[in-house]
Amino acid sequence: GLSSVNFTNLEFEKFTNFKCFKNLFELYLNNNSLNIIKSYYFEYAFSLGFLDLKHNKIEIFQQSSLANSRQLIFLDLSYNRLKFLSQNVFIETNSAIFSYSNLNILYLNDNQLEYFDILDFFSYSMSLTLNNNRIKRFETKSYNENLKLLDLNLNDNGLDKIEYFSFGQNLKQIVSLLLKR
Repeated sequence: GLSSVNFTNLEFEKFTNFKCFKNLFELYLNNNSLNIIKSYYFEYAFSLGFLDLKHNKIEIFQQSSLANSRQLIFLDLSYNRLKFLSQNVFIETNSAIFSYSNLNILYLNDNQLEYFDILDFFSYSMSLTLNNNRIKRFETKSYNENLKLLDLNLNDNGLDKIEYFSFGQNLKQIVSLLLKR
């Protein structure tokens, strides 16, 4: 079946779902006008490994909207209007929390994030880009021995505090840490 679909620059504000693309690996929805990611949009995206949603107007991800996309390797949510991203986006409603073991590149730069608390949820070597947000304090709720942060970009957030204990052993693997104020 079809493995890559490009819906770039089509001014999409919404869509139904990708039921007909169950084997889809790459999906480009960048440069559209999406503002809410509904829980059913990616309901059938079981094979999705690459999702590009940058340059939209996304403010909200409904609960479980990426729960079936457990094969994600790359997720770009940059240049949107996100103020918060909850781990509930990645899990089924009323489900036990499982970890996303494949996601290794997550772009959240140039949003309006004030708080970020989903690091505990990932268990892989990953690059995380959070520059140009509004994050004042960076911490995780618990030590995650499975997470290996390779690159972390927190530039231009006006950080007041970074809790070292929240990174624990994760900083031992880090290759690049950007903290420019």
